[in-house]
Amino acid sequence: MKQIIAFLLGGILGVAIVRLVFLDEVERLAFQIFWESIGKSQTGFTGEQILQSATFLKSLAGFVLTGVLALAVTLKAGRSSQS
Repeated sequence: MKQIIAFLLGGILGVAIVRLVFLDEVERLAFQIFWESIGKSQTGFTGEQILQSATFLKSLAGFVLTGVLALAVTLKAGRSSQS
């Protein structure tokens, strides 16, 4: 359970970093519109449009990479404390 939480928190941190550092102004606007519409349960985007957007790909990459990094750190810390 601790590993899942570490992965999710790392992933969320990664998406925040991507949004702040790697997205240009237009991509930030698309990011904001997408998440606001998700909250209202009406995206207005097709799955194909979402998968083809650079914003989605950058956000997904940030989520996965930092999630895996957080998971690795958690596992390494767990092994260190057991020794």
